[in-house]
Amino acid sequence: MKELIKDIVVRSDFLSALRRWFRAGVGALSFYRMRKSYGKTTYGARINMYKGVYEGQRCFIIGNGPSLRPGDLELLRNEYTFAANRIHLMYDRTRWRPTFYLCQDKDMLKAEEENIRKIQCDCFIGYNSMVRNGTCLANVNAYLMDDRAILRRKSRLPFSYDCEKAVVDASTVTYSSIQLAVYMGFSKIYLLGMDHHFPHTIDKNRRITYDASVQSHFDTRYKDVYKAAEQKRKIVLAVYDKEMAEEAYKSALEAAGQRGTEIYNATRGGELEVFPRVRLEQVI
Repeated sequence: MKELIKDIVVRSDFLSALRRWFRAGVGALSFYRMRKSYGKTTYGARINMYKGVYEGQRCFIIGNGPSLRPGDLELLRNEYTFAANRIHLMYDRTRWRPTFYLCQDKDMLKAEEENIRKIQCDCFIGYNSMVRNGTCLANVNAYLMDDRAILRRKSRLPFSYDCEKAVVDASTVTYSSIQLAVYMGFSKIYLLGMDHHFPHTIDKNRRITYDASVQSHFDTRYKDVYKAAEQKRKIVLAVYDKEMAEEAYKSALEAAGQRGTEIYNATRGGELEVFPRVRLEQVI
């Protein structure tokens, strides 16, 4: 019966809109509670210490797509780089290590907690997920995630210039990375390994489609962290909201440009065409 009701809802634009309205209301209440809790911590003050520190510098934001190559990362050993989630699966193939590490997905954070404790670089963690998991991590920079706009599926997502207060969540850690990079003062941002193509995708009605021919990440072990949770909850967790991700990237391009920050896509191939394309070899 539960699956039947779910199927009816995802096939109806009206019922799906009602569900989004309800989820947005619940999400707004949750955000206000999180904001109050966050205000009692020193995390905002920690993040504020990064504001404008890298003014005029360039950085690279590393995605985990199948186009990512160890050789590309070797070229970035002397660059400022952001990476996320299970990037450590690449470490046995390169001497490169990120300057900044991010993790904000609740299930990913739970699975990667022990690896995060071992990370030597500056860590930025989604505060909301940390609280919901009951995770306690020392010496991390936790940012408040504001997901109110994406729950309402706004066509123009806000962009945070004040990351010490909150970072706008767009269901992609890359959007959070871009906001932090702009906040830190980087004037040029290059994306690498951002294939923007996943086997499981989800639409506004939360209808999931699957294309078995698509490889999602640079390592076949990447999604193993979701298997136990998916079996227990009988849902697919590693899904990509491509439509909202593109809206987020359009907002990032515009908002960063207003601060004089340029964003380029140095990914080899892939389907992300929001940002101007460049070849990595021409940049390095």
